[in-house]
Amino acid sequence: MGAIQITENIRVRRKDKLNVVVEILQTVTNPKTKERRTEWVENGFYRNLRQALQGLRTKDGLIPYEDLKTVEEYLRALKTQDQIIAKVWEENADVV
Repeated sequence: MGAIQITENIRVRRKDKLNVVVEILQTVTNPKTKERRTEWVENGFYRNLRQALQGLRTKDGLIPYEDLKTVEEYLRALKTQDQIIAKVWEENADVV
């Protein structure tokens, strides 16, 4: 399994024989040089793709909380998150 792009800033990839990792694209700063760069940062380890997708759902990993102002907006974002996860599972269930 290569990297599976979930959103523009989130992907899932096989780390080794035993682990699947969720990665988030973030801007990080090198503490020594203070240089800033964008890189994929590991955000969770799972046994397989199904567990990684469940982890994203459990953590509301695809919901942009900073953009939400009402419960209705949250519920719409939750539904969108579930649709994205279902689509990724459907397209990649055979690689599990």
